[in-house]
Amino acid sequence: MNKKKIDYSNLIANLLLAGLVIVSAAVIVAIPIMIIYGLSNILAGWNLIEIRFFDNIFINILYFGGLLFLSYLVGIIFNLLYQFILKLAKMKETKKVMFLSYMVQLLCSVIFYKNFIEPLFTRINISWEGTAILFFCLYLSAFVISEDYKIFSDKKS
Repeated sequence: MNKKKIDYSNLIANLLLAGLVIVSAAVIVAIPIMIIYGLSNILAGWNLIEIRFFDNIFINILYFGGLLFLSYLVGIIFNLLYQFILKLAKMKETKKVMFLSYMVQLLCSVIFYKNFIEPLFTRINISWEGTAILFFCLYLSAFVISEDYKIFSDKKS
């Protein structure tokens, strides 16, 4: 009889790798939700936001995760629109153009969110100032992640 030997070291390594991927995915999903939860507590202290939570934590995660996803999506859409206009107009990305674009994107995102996204989420009431702070935080994180700050630190522009 030919007995096949099982290599337990590969099996254990694969299980550890799968566990690491699952934990990493959970952390990647949970951290933005925790940040928004912390930001919402700060905004609630200033009466800029009113949130009515569900009794079930899982539904809260889905509901507020959907809000966060749509907020990011609005930011991405306006950023892609900016990139398209920049390419179409054949403009160079300078400090002034980038700063102006971030301000216009922030304004457009706040107006779009208040008119089209917020009515979908009836358990969340965010004031105009709170919405501006939310999108300022989103655009600030996008600014750092995309390394746009390098253009601002460049002495030539």
